[in-house]
Amino acid sequence: MSSPDLSKLHIDRKAVSGETRRSRPWLRIVLVVALLALAAAWVAHRMTAAPAVETTSVVNAWPAQNYTVLNASGYVVPQRNAALSSKGQGRLE
Repeated sequence: MSSPDLSKLHIDRKAVSGETRRSRPWLRIVLVVALLALAAAWVAHRMTAAPAVETTSVVNAWPAQNYTVLNASGYVVPQRNAALSSKGQGRLE
């Protein structure tokens, strides 16, 4: 058996288009600066913009005295009385 020729299986790294990515580093810098400028403009706009205010007029929708079911006067008397005392007697200082 003869040994196969493996020299043609070599990958030529210079022929790969990886150099086109590195040839434009200024494009990434311009994009980053543009994004930072847009973010700064958006933040400045949000900080200086006046908030929207909604105004309405006040109306009395349900007059309370027209719909009173029960109106009474008097006082409350408990059904049970409780006496509280301590087990130990003495003075507090």
